[in-house]
Amino acid sequence: MAGKRKQPGAEFALRFVDLESGEEAPRVAVEVLDRGGETIHRADVSPTGDVSLPANVVDKAHKVAVVAAEADEGAEPAMVLRAAEVRDVISRGAALEVPRDRWGSLIGISQCVDGSVSHCFLFPYLVDDLLLRTATNRLAFPRPSRPPFRPRCEPICDGEVIVYRRTCCCTPWVLEDPRLDDLIDRLREVVFERPVIKWPPPPPPPDGWKLFPPRPGPAPETFANESEGEDFHFVRGGTISEAALYAEHDVARLESLKGRSLFEYVSGRDYLRPFWCSCGAAQQVATGRIRPDGTFHICWRGSIFRSRLNCHDEYAFVVRQNVNGATITIYDGLAANRWFDESTGIELVSYDWRAVGCRGNPFPTETGAFVILSDIGSAESWRLKTPDQDTWDGVLAPAYNDGLLDPAATAAAAKGNYRNSNWGGGLALRYHFSEPLRGEGGRYYRISAVRADAVGNPTGVRSYFASPLSWLYFEITATGIEVQSEALGPLTVGGESNLYRIPYHADHDWKDGQYHGGIDTTAFANDRHLIMIEVFDDAGNRIRPNGSSGPGADANFRFRRWYQQIGPTANVPFAALTHMFWWDNRPAVAKIEALRNNGVPSGDECQFMSGSGSSLFSADYRAYHQNEMFVLQHNLWWKRGLGVATGDLSPAAPSPRYDNVGKPPSGPGTTPAATFASMLGPNARCSFALNLHVDVKTTNGSGVLDYLDANDQAAFALET
Repeated sequence: MAGKRKQPGAEFALRFVDLESGEEAPRVAVEVLDRGGETIHRADVSPTGDVSLPANVVDKAHKVAVVAAEADEGAEPAMVLRAAEVRDVISRGAALEVPRDRWGSLIGISQCVDGSVSHCFLFPYLVDDLLLRTATNRLAFPRPSRPPFRPRCEPICDGEVIVYRRTCCCTPWVLEDPRLDDLIDRLREVVFERPVIKWPPPPPPPDGWKLFPPRPGPAPETFANESEGEDFHFVRGGTISEAALYAEHDVARLESLKGRSLFEYVSGRDYLRPFWCSCGAAQQVATGRIRPDGTFHICWRGSIFRSRLNCHDEYAFVVRQNVNGATITIYDGLAANRWFDESTGIELVSYDWRAVGCRGNPFPTETGAFVILSDIGSAESWRLKTPDQDTWDGVLAPAYNDGLLDPAATAAAAKGNYRNSNWGGGLALRYHFSEPLRGEGGRYYRISAVRADAVGNPTGVRSYFASPLSWLYFEITATGIEVQSEALGPLTVGGESNLYRIPYHADHDWKDGQYHGGIDTTAFANDRHLIMIEVFDDAGNRIRPNGSSGPGADANFRFRRWYQQIGPTANVPFAALTHMFWWDNRPAVAKIEALRNNGVPSGDECQFMSGSGSSLFSADYRAYHQNEMFVLQHNLWWKRGLGVATGDLSPAAPSPRYDNVGKPPSGPGTTPAATFASMLGPNARCSFALNLHVDVKTTNGSGVLDYLDANDQAAFALET
């Protein structure tokens, strides 16, 4: 009987790199996984390393894992590869090389490290907050805590991790430690070496539609110059260096603290330890690949020894990706002086905009086919206060703060903080289209906005998001990562215009940090508006959830509304998903109108005031927003000459500092008074600057739009 014909291109061999003569190769198996991570075929590897797979299985493969032959289901694999790498090996008739740091884990390697790699977008407003926290020349007034605009992060699912190790010996810090001067000198070097901050920072480089336009003003410089490697001073090697971030602040604190306070300051900051410890040279000990889930587990052979007293091993990492034929370093822990004491649970975060991260598409609290608004910029949508829908394109009559971010129970509770923040600028919208929706016919979506009337119904002309939108996706090849672009719309299908193709995970491995569309709020009136999303099938027919009201054909899916951080979402039984937003792009107003000497006002351009030490200085001013709800606070302070002396002339909090002052038709307000003596200090005469600043709450979901703040300044001189 004729032998069974071999299926071409379905056989290959494993070669265990650095397998020594006489050393037994590990007994392993190969598991073929589909896109969902399910095992669709398992094949044992022969003692000589041969593997045979059915050709149709190879064609369907998404990933291929090398596991211990006797491992239980779900056990940690020794190596996970993209199917493209295996197909390339098969087509070339080559052997698949398994490095020792991978196969060694199957037979007992002595040292390992494990962790994860992720990519986060360093939004300009995050940069702003970092600089505000570390500034040594803070303003004379406190700024309330910013709302939690967290950077969006996704896993890095392909790349090479290089492991470095060094040994550090740290004699404990003591009171009156003689190493203090050397520590300060080394931190001063960090301050001196850092590049000039390029301000204001621009948005992340555009992936498709540009959702984060720069702030008004001069054109910003490149955020990270790929050829020269220029970053903000605290971004070193694609990640945040705490030592560089806090260096200037730390120098000031170390020079001012004494005794136990100094001891506690130094001892409580791990990132300072490399500056006062004695550390050996960094040695490269291993390399390994990032797994498709963004984790790494890298092992190597090495002698186990016990460190001397007060000595320990530390690990640093470098992460590289090959993108479109070029090798880029997206994380360099050596450059950032970022070392880890532990060998497990390591989290590497890259802020390099060139990094290729995987688009996560989870929404764990829901199952089945559904659509939900996930994010507005960096803000999760549960933070938006929106009324329940009562029609397919409208909502219930709004309460006093419906349409705002981070609601407060009362208007008083929102004074002086970022509760009840109004929207403005460009709103980037990210929806979650669950994967089962594809099987229920969902193929296109459409986003629109229309003004809302007093009872929550649409009024006026509806505007559609119609900007060209492309998403980036990547393919893992045998040589690296190929990034490509796919246009999603706008499209006209079946007579319906301004449609966009739903980017399902099953279509491509999409790059992280991408949005489905957005609304430029500056093109609309300053008022409440309704943002709506509709879903269409392949033929351009609108589909609606089974049994819901409104136009369209029934389909087996649901619209959901995320209204609480933890817990179930709300079912929306209508033909579209509609949220209310209240935006207002009007800037604040700041105006110093008159200066007062002992209560007598003067609006003269040049003022030279004379009096006694007990004479009183004050000023008349206006500080307001057209809608008082959207002003955060206003502050006034004086500064003397070229010195550092300042004084606060702000009104008492909470009122009127957190309220409008002098909004017409009301007259201007008057500051509290300060004596000439308190302002002049040891001087008989001096010049002064009076500053007024008004903060607004306006947000685009990724930060506060502080270009809508207002400032004014007046100059004068005092003499006694």
